[in-house]
Amino acid sequence: MFRPAATLIGLALTTAMGTFVVADEPSLNSPQAQRSAEHAVVLHAAGAVEVILPDGWQVWEAARGREIRLVLSPSAPDAAGDLQEDGVWLTYHVRALRAADERSTYAELDELLARRARLATDNRAMFGRRTALHIGPWPAVKQEFNIVASDNQENGVVAEQTGFHILARTTWGICELHAVTRSAWMGQRAEQFDRIVADLTLRSPTYRQQTLDYEVREAAPIIGTWRSFRSQVKLTGNGRIEISPDKQLTQRIAIQSPEVAVKKAEVKYVPLTGRFEARGDVLIVLWDDGSRLNYRWKLADDELLLTDHDGQISQLRRILE
Repeated sequence: MFRPAATLIGLALTTAMGTFVVADEPSLNSPQAQRSAEHAVVLHAAGAVEVILPDGWQVWEAARGREIRLVLSPSAPDAAGDLQEDGVWLTYHVRALRAADERSTYAELDELLARRARLATDNRAMFGRRTALHIGPWPAVKQEFNIVASDNQENGVVAEQTGFHILARTTWGICELHAVTRSAWMGQRAEQFDRIVADLTLRSPTYRQQTLDYEVREAAPIIGTWRSFRSQVKLTGNGRIEISPDKQLTQRIAIQSPEVAVKKAEVKYVPLTGRFEARGDVLIVLWDDGSRLNYRWKLADDELLLTDHDGQISQLRRILE
């Protein structure tokens, strides 16, 4: 699927969520120089995360809740685009640095790790050793886990799995990495997982500067892309607004056939688009279909709160593209 990174100059892998494969010109003094010349380099979250794709692996993006995950795996995704049981996913959380020193940073990460690791393993894991480490210069914490084999109606037959979960804190956000495989495969997968972590580079994201029209200047802090649980909202500096449900949904549709009981159909959604003006904390929206709607906005704890005319509040997180 991929050729060496040196042959992929300027080739976009996928631009919907801002992830792409590039061929960085490696520094001769960099420990990654040789690997970067031979392997595909994947940038995610406006370049805030750089990871090297192992030979023969696939990479794709998956919208999960209020985040975009970058998934790397030696096998293809399942019908919903999820990592099946062998590979790594990463995501990036825009979160202002509040800790005053490294000790406080580790305390913040340790508290968050317990919750995120449980969510990533669907509360099915038994947790083992927890360690502190660094990803480059950045403080990080790592939690090992094991998921016992199961055979139930909800999850089907699931082999025993093992892996680890990492959170790394930079000054501009938190990178989250989840690695998992069947326990029986860990012997051959461990080196690749360790290599992915060792080659992981975290840097300041490259923000896209937008010129703001006069009508939207009061909304300057929220210009950009934001995700809710099942959709994303894009506000541009020229006053355009776009609300897009997750780009595709796989449905199981029963058909009348003795040979094929069900088939899968991909349903694509058309985004809702329009123009907006900002007056204080109010967005005045005129949709392209002629309808109107106002939102009141507020930033709270790195989240965007949008309140519609019915008083319903949507909580969104910023996505870097």
